[in-house]
Amino acid sequence: MNLYLKLIVLGFLLWDQNYSTLGQDTPSGGQGDSNSSDTQASTHTPTMDLTSPVTDTPRTDLNKTISPEDVSPSTPEDNPIPFNCREIKDIKVDPPLYKELFERLKIHIPKNLTHNTLKCLNISSSGEYTFELLNFNFSVSMCTSITIRCWFEECTERFNFSTNLDVPPRHESYSLKVIEATNQINFKWHNQKEAVCHVVVKSNCSDVTGNITEGGDIVDGLDPYTKYNCNSDLLYGGKTVKRENINVTTLIGHPEEVQDLKCNTTKKNVTLRWKEPNKPNGPLDGYKVQRLKGEWKDVNNTEYTFSGLKPFTEYTFNVTAFNNRSNNLLGKSKEISCKTKEDEPSEVTNVKSYVGPQNNGVTIKCKEPNSLNGPVGEYVLEFDNLAPMIKGSCLFVIKDLSYLTTYKFKIYYKHTEKGKQFEGEVNTKYNDKALIGFLAFFITLTCLALIFVMFKIYKLQKKSSCNLRDNYPLIAHDDEGSLLNIEPIPVDLLLEAYKRKNADEGRFFLDEFQSIPRVFSKLSIKEARKPCNQSKNRYIDILPYDNNRVVLSEIHGEPGSDYINASYINGFKEPRKYIAAQGPKEETMNDFWRMIWEQKSTIIVMVTRCEEGNRNKCAQYWPQCEGELEDYGDVTVKITEEKFFPDYITRKLHINNRREKSERDITHIQFTVWPDHGVPDDPNLLLKLRRRVNALSNFFSGPTIVHCSAGVGRTGTYISIDAMLEGLEAESRVDVYGYVVQLRRQRCLMVQVEAQYIFIHKSLVEYNQFGETEIITSELPHLLHNMKKNDPPSEPSQLTSEFQRLPSYKNWRPQTVGNHQDNKDKNRSSSVVPYEFNRVQVKVDDEPERENTEDDEMSTDQDSESEESIYINASYIIGYWGTRSMIAAQSPLPNTMVEFWQMIFQRKMKAIVMLSGPNQESSDQECAQYWKEKSKTYGDLEVALTDENPCGAYTERTFEIRHTKRKDIRKVSQFHYNQWEDLPKDTNGLLEMIEKIRKNIPCNRMEEHSRHDRSVPLLVHCSDGSQRSGTFCALWNLLESAKVEEVIDVFQTVKHLRRQRSGMLSFYEQYEFLYDTVASTIPAQNGQVQITIHQEHDQDNQQETKNKTPEESQAATASVTEDTAPTPKVDETAPNGPSAAVFTEVSLRIDE
Repeated sequence: MNLYLKLIVLGFLLWDQNYSTLGQDTPSGGQGDSNSSDTQASTHTPTMDLTSPVTDTPRTDLNKTISPEDVSPSTPEDNPIPFNCREIKDIKVDPPLYKELFERLKIHIPKNLTHNTLKCLNISSSGEYTFELLNFNFSVSMCTSITIRCWFEECTERFNFSTNLDVPPRHESYSLKVIEATNQINFKWHNQKEAVCHVVVKSNCSDVTGNITEGGDIVDGLDPYTKYNCNSDLLYGGKTVKRENINVTTLIGHPEEVQDLKCNTTKKNVTLRWKEPNKPNGPLDGYKVQRLKGEWKDVNNTEYTFSGLKPFTEYTFNVTAFNNRSNNLLGKSKEISCKTKEDEPSEVTNVKSYVGPQNNGVTIKCKEPNSLNGPVGEYVLEFDNLAPMIKGSCLFVIKDLSYLTTYKFKIYYKHTEKGKQFEGEVNTKYNDKALIGFLAFFITLTCLALIFVMFKIYKLQKKSSCNLRDNYPLIAHDDEGSLLNIEPIPVDLLLEAYKRKNADEGRFFLDEFQSIPRVFSKLSIKEARKPCNQSKNRYIDILPYDNNRVVLSEIHGEPGSDYINASYINGFKEPRKYIAAQGPKEETMNDFWRMIWEQKSTIIVMVTRCEEGNRNKCAQYWPQCEGELEDYGDVTVKITEEKFFPDYITRKLHINNRREKSERDITHIQFTVWPDHGVPDDPNLLLKLRRRVNALSNFFSGPTIVHCSAGVGRTGTYISIDAMLEGLEAESRVDVYGYVVQLRRQRCLMVQVEAQYIFIHKSLVEYNQFGETEIITSELPHLLHNMKKNDPPSEPSQLTSEFQRLPSYKNWRPQTVGNHQDNKDKNRSSSVVPYEFNRVQVKVDDEPERENTEDDEMSTDQDSESEESIYINASYIIGYWGTRSMIAAQSPLPNTMVEFWQMIFQRKMKAIVMLSGPNQESSDQECAQYWKEKSKTYGDLEVALTDENPCGAYTERTFEIRHTKRKDIRKVSQFHYNQWEDLPKDTNGLLEMIEKIRKNIPCNRMEEHSRHDRSVPLLVHCSDGSQRSGTFCALWNLLESAKVEEVIDVFQTVKHLRRQRSGMLSFYEQYEFLYDTVASTIPAQNGQVQITIHQEHDQDNQQETKNKTPEESQAATASVTEDTAPTPKVDETAPNGPSAAVFTEVSLRIDE
């Protein structure tokens, strides 16, 4: 048993030694290492993702020796012969053929080695095979990589050889599908077997010219509708498995643009001719032609005529070819511009002729023909037997004609063609020079006589006034018998009562006012009539009553030292709330400051300017400059702060009483826009003044001092408004009549004229209808959030209700000229026509010497022939500083471009704000482009674009305007905001543009905004000149208000704009946009308003204002106010709210 075990162990050791020797003789140094390395090499061999089913070819058992197919078995006498294996050169392994795709490997062995033992190793299965026959094969799988290693046992020196093989897929498993497109062919090889092999496709196609285009499974960059011969190869391991050859035609494509497009024009026709495209890319089915923005028309040939066109007009046409009518494969469009030829102009229009002031001269004017049908030409006048006169504008003046003579004339327009003639006649008048000379002599003599009589009257009045007695009554027959029994008006009936009393030219108001005694004769005025006090009175008939005059402390040794022309006035249930005083004279300024000190007053309300209409109204009773000291008796006054606002000036005054050795602060607020005659057009101005004054009041201060010039008219109006508003809030009713009677009992002539009496009622209606809508900017973000809430949800928000209360002011002023038949074609919209009172007039003859006349700035309600103006749809707009600092205009039409540029030149505009794009698709936003890339002449003006700078949301352009006759040159900047749809899309861009405009147009209130200055620095235009322009103007004014006063009043700003031009801000979204924009631009931070727009420039203006004298500052601030001409009575109702305040304006002369 032990022997048996030993034999087994010995056999095992011998077998192991033999196997180890075999492994050591391999190049890798052993079988284990060989398997490891070969396996690693195998993993780096690329393998294609193709599969071959196992059932196609039976797999050979790789663990057994396979006998050769073509050699007989070995015989015993065939013994192995040792040999040197390195000498073997004929052993090779054949992989499967790629064409026939055998799946069996074949190993070829030299014939002299057929008796030796061949061992082979497939490293993929680590199997060892011994083959004893000459040739043999064994099975492999498709799309695999294998390594075969073989050697002979009989080698005297061990040497093995190996080969790496990639087994390809079967070619019959693949089929080719071809997909044609316009510019490419897609070759898709489909595998019918489940085996996955990684194959590569290479294809190429050649056209008839031999051009070859190569690709992979897609051959790209081919021409449409072209026949190609294509080859597609299926590759595995870099060798071709299968190849297909096929003829393919690409699909029909879009044709290229037509060639040699030309046009032939006549006066009203344009004929287009062209040639077919170089590459039609298919069978052409026809052509399409189009006039720009018109309809496309189908054409079967290469010619088309457009008829019925306008003469001398440039048209743009497009022509394109198309294939495959069903799919409408349009080619690239080709564009051409052609201008029709000139034709004769039509007849001139609106011909007018009238006799000149000398009666022997004639002026003939006309407007251009409706159809020029040619380039800019000239007007020709053939007048009687005179030589023809030719001018660029239709305004002819013929002088030195015969008196009382009829003259015939012909006038027509001419360029390259002569227009149709207009024939007319005109008659000169009688020679009235002799009559004029006589009238001049008579008038001179009459004036001299009147001057003499007035001088005598003056002397008599002066003498009689010196002999007046103290007990002589001012008016002997005034009593209370004329007073009426007028009931207080409940707040709900206030508007109705106003309309009723104002009807029939304000007859009821007049009856009420005239029933109030001007002076109550029973009340004595002895102190005022004393000789020592008479010089202290500004007017001899406006004197304080003794029972309630302000009594000053007496100065020893000075008779009448306790007298000043001032009266205590009771407020609403508050005695002596006010002191109504006359404006101080030079000799009463010390008394005035003594009264302020003794009465402990801290607020002075001044409702006049020191000088109005070259008349002294009030002495300046404060120092000239900020920081300067001025002594007024025992009181020293110093200005510590002075701020200028559009309609008022505030001054902080520090006063010191040297005798009492104490000091006090006074606030002086001066209302600067009360017109010389009449009352303010807008009652909100007085309501705003009242808010400013009441914000300064405190419980411990003495009476509020209110004064104008005489201390009765404007003073009584302001006090009445303040007191009646207190009564309205406390009792929901007002008794204006009763309160004015009370005022007259305390000071004569309080509320001096009927217009002031009506204005008090108008202010109360304004307050009751619209309330207080002013908001402090620091509180705006929080308040706006609450204003947008619907509380309760079924009710409109506070902001919506506020917008609905806005009056429309539709047709509240005449629009005569704009609605004239001759001007209707100059209006884009019949609903947006300028009012007469603020319509911009373009002068026919813009003479330089007339630039400072007031008529050039202001318009009248009547279209006077002597004005010689041209109509344009544009309106002056009141800016924040109360002046006509802007013009709102519709975008120019093709027939109004000349007037548009004339307006810019004559008004010396510095900037144009364009809020509509030229030739936009929407008809509501159309704007004819009123400039060219280089230069163009408009009438007598040559306009050249000198600079263009895109700035994101807007584009800035600079134009140079040259007058061809006077050679004047001016520059104007255009700011074209191009992000406005329903509302501005880029709000930041709009605000940046506004800031840029403010820097280009300094807000110099002292010089530029003079009444007699024709210049208007800013023109704003959109399609109709109202919707976008109104929003921009409102935002411009609100930003300025927020910067200067730190308050905004969107409601009053929009209301004021609607009074100046129809159609302004008619949508709620625009109204909300104003609130949102201001709120986002001026955020509240720690209770302070942070404003970044144009701060540095405002500081310069404030400093410049401080350097002015008060008279200059007041005159400049009040230089221009809104027109107060009479208007027709209109009973207007706001469309979305209560009955609106469309008031009948009453313009009466006021003596004060």
